[in-house]
Amino acid sequence: MQDAELCKELLQRILPDLEIDHIEYPELQKAIKPDAAAKSIRLDVYIRDDAVKRAKKNREWRHEYMTLLMRDQENIEKGIEKGTLQERRKIIIRMIGQGFNDVQIMSLCETNEEEISECRRSMHCQD
Repeated sequence: MQDAELCKELLQRILPDLEIDHIEYPELQKAIKPDAAAKSIRLDVYIRDDAVKRAKKNREWRHEYMTLLMRDQENIEKGIEKGTLQERRKIIIRMIGQGFNDVQIMSLCETNEEEISECRRSMHCQD
């Protein structure tokens, strides 16, 4: 958002009730990610006190902000779970290929017979 006019237009669309006088860049933006694989955007906005007070009193804005924040966190968690499941299945398939038996796989991968069977089926579909 280094283009001040573009940034001002975007902020005006996001916050239509606020009058944006000008855009300042006090320092480069620093991103804080909850997870190294997470993808998110962060934008720092500084506005005058009277506008802040109006925004804090606006229940709809607060509710929408909290809802979006929770959805973002849920999507990050879903992505982590999906990635973990895919990696575990790859490991199970490798173990099957190397001749490990089901008991060994269940013990080492903290899985069950059903997941091992699904991995076996996926191996046969790839052939």
